[in-house]
Amino acid sequence: MEYLAFRAPTNGRVEAAALARLRATARAVDPHVRRTSQISRVAVALFDAFKRAGSAPAFSDASLHRVMLAAARLHGVGDAEAGKSPQKAARKFLLALTIPPGWSNQDWELLALAVRYHRGTEPRAKDGPFSKLSAEQQNSVRALAGILRLARALRKCGVASGAGLRAEKSTDAIVLRVPGLADDVETAARLATGKHLLEDHLRTPLIVKAAAKPDNVVALPSRQVPEFSVIASD
Repeated sequence: MEYLAFRAPTNGRVEAAALARLRATARAVDPHVRRTSQISRVAVALFDAFKRAGSAPAFSDASLHRVMLAAARLHGVGDAEAGKSPQKAARKFLLALTIPPGWSNQDWELLALAVRYHRGTEPRAKDGPFSKLSAEQQNSVRALAGILRLARALRKCGVASGAGLRAEKSTDAIVLRVPGLADDVETAARLATGKHLLEDHLRTPLIVKAAAKPDNVVALPSRQVPEFSVIASD
């Protein structure tokens, strides 16, 4: 399958045009567009939060950020003809597409592998196409797929937006604060599984917590100015 019809970009807008084409492709072949859109928003917000916190060099890489945007929008494309392995179907689908303008073969393969490993078995250094990557590229796949896995887990926990996500880095761990996150056993179990690959990339514990709710501000009544009697002088 080729990309949807598309006019050649002009005025230096190749990157924006390529991303628009990817969005159109995703909408055309993704049977769960709403779910994918929610996960996409959370994933991009996670990537940006880890960048602001200086969590790892990967999150400051502009090229990797572009791959993250595309992977977030395209990770659901294999579901339609998935069978038992939608993620493998997604990789094959993506590799069959014409590489968009401005993308290298290496970046496109990175995108396809990030989508391949966004669910199911985690990548292992000696297995399949992942084994053919350099150590740096493998680490990039762990970062991208790890973000998508955590975003999927957060969505299952009721987080449908990336608004307010904040990461904080310390010497011992990285703390991710998520607005509206429930504090229960089921949530903890889902997040433990969802964050594992990302922790492998970060090489430090990742602690996911509910963001503190802002204190309620009680409006005080406006101060009343005392009235003074005016005494007329004799």
